[in-house]
Amino acid sequence: MSQRTMDDYIKFFKNKPLTGIYTDKFIKEYQQSGGGYISFARAIAERDPQKCDGGQREYCNYLLGMKDKKEAAQKIAELLGIDPRTVEEMNPLEVTVNSEQGEPNQKWHLFLSWFGWKKYVKKEPAIDRASCPELWLWMFESSGVFDEEEVKELYEKAVAYKKASNEWNGVLKAYRQKLEAKMVNIPENC
Repeated sequence: MSQRTMDDYIKFFKNKPLTGIYTDKFIKEYQQSGGGYISFARAIAERDPQKCDGGQREYCNYLLGMKDKKEAAQKIAELLGIDPRTVEEMNPLEVTVNSEQGEPNQKWHLFLSWFGWKKYVKKEPAIDRASCPELWLWMFESSGVFDEEEVKELYEKAVAYKKASNEWNGVLKAYRQKLEAKMVNIPENC
């Protein structure tokens, strides 16, 4: 069970880069094809809430009801408790689904598709139950906690997982625990 909350993750990752070398490489070949954040991104991109999973439709309608990206950034920032400029960087209403471009980027996935939705419906996500390799790879890569060799190893494990290996969950748990251990005493201006 995760000891970190959604707010800990928001605080820790809010100023991290949108992409990472290994994350983008993984997405180009192995991005999930549908469901979850991909369906949500398509629904936002095509302005059609029916394209997303049923649980996210109300949140999708809420976002699509915004008059412009500035209003969307402000409202999402209020939900997440962060600066609107952080949300503007993610282009909340101008997302595309294109694996060759690494889109949607994983910061958008974490903040807009997952945490924004959970904050909107007033539920805490079970972070330790998230299994999306591209999301975790981005979090590990952008965190600054892991050296390049560790990120490369995780990338290789994520590829093996996508090729039907059963190694992912054990690797994910060990890396997540290391990440969360380093998230102790997160500075306010992180």
